[in-house]
Amino acid sequence: VDDCELEIRDPQSWRRGTSPAKTSFAQQFRADVDAIIPLGRKEEARLARRIEFARRRQQKAQRESDPFSRRWMELHALRVELVERNLYLVLINVERYAQAHASRLDLLQEGCVSLFRAVDGFDWRRGLLFRTYAVHWLNQAFRNYLYNHGHTVRVPVYLQKALKGINQAAARLGDSRATPKEIAAS
Repeated sequence: VDDCELEIRDPQSWRRGTSPAKTSFAQQFRADVDAIIPLGRKEEARLARRIEFARRRQQKAQRESDPFSRRWMELHALRVELVERNLYLVLINVERYAQAHASRLDLLQEGCVSLFRAVDGFDWRRGLLFRTYAVHWLNQAFRNYLYNHGHTVRVPVYLQKALKGINQAAARLGDSRATPKEIAAS
C-alpha cells in the first residue's frame, strides 16, 4: 500500500479559471468561491471515501514511525479539496448572521475553520450529504462566535441561554414587569 502513488489533484482542476481582482477581501473571497466548481453527490461520496482511506494510510505510516510522511500531504490535500469545494456554504450561511453586528470577515474565518472540523467528523456511511453535516458545524460556529463576541462584557453561554429563556417566558406572559415568581410559574 505504501508504494502506490499519492492521490493529490491540482487545485485548478476544480476551478473555473482565475477570478478578477476585487476591491475588498470579502468581494475577492466571493469571486474566488464563485470560481470553484461544487461537488456533485457522487463526487462528494467518492472524495469522502478517499479521505477516509488516506487517513488510514497516514495513521499506518505514523505507527511505523514516519510522523511526516507523503501520506500526510495526501490527506491534507484531500481535506483542502473538500473544504474548498464547499466554501459556498460559508457564504450562504454567513448572510444569516451578518446582521447581528458581527464582523463579516470574522464570520467568514469561523466558517472556514468549522468546515475543516466538519471534514474531520464526517462519516459518509450514514448517507448524509457533506453539505448537510457541514451546515450544522457552520451554524454552531457562527452562534458560538456571536455568543462569545456579542457583548462588551463576556457573559457565559449558559447564562445567555438562561436569560433568553427568562425573556421568552416574560414575553409569553405579555408583562414586561413580571416578577420572578410569575415568570417561574409560567
